Amino acid sequence: MFTRTFEVVSAFEWEHGIQARIYPGPTQLAPFAFTLEADVDERYSPDLSARLLVLHDPAEPEAWSGAFRCVAYVNAPVDSETANDPLLLEVGWSWLTEALDSCQAEYTEPSGTVTTITGRGFGCKSHEFTCEIELRASWTPLIRGELDIEAHLRAWEELLLLAAGAPHALTGPSAGTRLQ
Repeated sequence: MFTRTFEVVSAFEWEHGIQARIYPGPTQLAPFAFTLEADVDERYSPDLSARLLVLHDPAEPEAWSGAFRCVAYVNAPVDSETANDPLLLEVGWSWLTEALDSCQAEYTEPSGTVTTITGRGFGCKSHEFTCEIELRASWTPLIRGELDIEAHLRAWEELLLLAAGAPHALTGPSAGTRLQ
């Protein structure tokens, strides 16, 4: 099943200016794995950083409650007012769950953290001030058929667009881009 899932992911057409690349995954986490790295259209967020690991263990680890596990990392810049919003952490988590739900990606065992990061420059960089939101999350995708992974890829795409603050609509087809 992992080989077919990999083939489906490799052929997936990304929309809304997402450019994704596929790499081997960390085999110390699962016997089979691959990593996706993505860039969002620069009009939305040139500094967004994102990875999605797709792990597969036919032994179905108890903590996963299934044979697959998705692990997502998203880091996006935010303005200082947004970074100080007391609801930002809850909003950041809702980006993931709403994306999964809106894309009808069936899942179980969601877990993760949302962090705000602020930084101030000193010395020659004293004019710099940065604010970021970082989401680290994992969930067990319920993959019963070979195309079930597509809903999770579409949800990850939605998550990236939400984190980038991009206007988007997943209700209709657009010009997709193949995996690089």
